[in-house]
Amino acid sequence: MIERKKSDSNPSLDEIWLSTDDRLFVEGDVARNLYLVKKGSLAVYSEKDGAVIATLNQGDCFGEQAVLAGGCRGASVRATSDVCCLEIPADSFKATIDSLSPFARTFLNALLLELATHNAIKTRETSDLKATEPVIDIQVDEISRGFDRYELKSLLVSSEHKFSAAQALLLRIASSTELNTTFISRDQDLQTHFDRGQGLVITQGLVEIDSPSGPVRLGPGAVIGLSGGLAQLRSTPMCKILKTVNGLLIPTDKARSELLSLKKGLYAIFKSVICRILEVKSVPACLEIKTK
Repeated sequence: MIERKKSDSNPSLDEIWLSTDDRLFVEGDVARNLYLVKKGSLAVYSEKDGAVIATLNQGDCFGEQAVLAGGCRGASVRATSDVCCLEIPADSFKATIDSLSPFARTFLNALLLELATHNAIKTRETSDLKATEPVIDIQVDEISRGFDRYELKSLLVSSEHKFSAAQALLLRIASSTELNTTFISRDQDLQTHFDRGQGLVITQGLVEIDSPSGPVRLGPGAVIGLSGGLAQLRSTPMCKILKTVNGLLIPTDKARSELLSLKKGLYAIFKSVICRILEVKSVPACLEIKTK
């Protein structure tokens, strides 16, 4: 049975207490809050086939994609033990994001879209997609048809749009003027961008990457190499260009600086996002805020 109590440590927020197998929210629910796990563990899973996308433990944040992008939950979450979560209202989270610089907002949107890419790759084995179909394929021109740039920006900051979380995130990134565009036709050129510490947002084209479950194809809306660049990892996924890529480049040195300058609460949320993408329990030293 789910219980709601005022948080002793932060009385302006509620704590949500769940027992094993309680569902916090269901795929398709309207997203109004994000959560920080204070105790216990939860499973993020597909309502369609029950496939587990991620496991959440103490210190993890979740629900931020749908909250920031607007719209509905892209997956369900249930408790796998007795759980306590701190509930953070969408409005306060969005207000904090909106107060950041345009580059920081764009970069954080891209980080959330990389998490969506990671989740899509994780569920590839249990999906109905054919091996030749991309797990991410968001056609910007189709979903934005009928809107000019200013109308689209206004729509995306409201709660009136009908885009999925991933679609809204990509549209926000694509409508930004903060990132440089690139045109990539050769595998070695893509690797060069990764070697330079640049993450990539695909806006057109198709690539194939190696994953634990085998080759996976990624189309428009996929983000590659951002978290790895932030963490200064030497290894990047092997990528093959199948169709010439148009994309947006994210300089991870600049992004890292923005990440480390975030307020403590917001930093903790996106630190958790990076850990989930990289599938690690803690971020490397280069992404830890140094205390004086």
